[in-house]
Amino acid sequence: MRAWSNFEFPATGAKPYEIDLLLTTPSGLHMIELKAWSGSVDIETDHWIQTAPNGRRIDHGNVLELAYFKSMLLMKQLQRAGEATIVRTGVCFTENRVRLNLPALNRRYVHTVDELVSRLSRPTHDVRHRMPPDRVERIEEALATFAKPSRRCLRDRPPPGSTPPE
Repeated sequence: MRAWSNFEFPATGAKPYEIDLLLTTPSGLHMIELKAWSGSVDIETDHWIQTAPNGRRIDHGNVLELAYFKSMLLMKQLQRAGEATIVRTGVCFTENRVRLNLPALNRRYVHTVDELVSRLSRPTHDVRHRMPPDRVERIEEALATFAKPSRRCLRDRPPPGSTPPE
């Protein structure tokens, strides 16, 4: 298993897209959008609405649709870099107490941390998704040609050679 987190990749004519987590697992290559939301999540007219514990409602657009779009763009970038592979899409809610009131069709791609770990540990029967070590290495080499650390991630880190605050 190999994981990459908090990186950006360019998209033609658009701002760079950020990837929270990319994993190679026995079940394939997975791009996971991480959400640390609390309260509840519902879908209203194709928009994901978070109701925070204080009652505030936040419209996040269509989170799964955006994640799927980013995984398709990432798949094209990998292909351009010489590694044709299928990138599976998922959304993981990292807050255990969030209530997910989502339709079954969406819920299939939306997980808690425990659900995600269980799902990703199952091997696939489809040879196109398998990730032997040489394929993982090729994916890593392909990513190195276009992926960059996220600017948000860089902003949160102290400059190289500096002493981190205590």
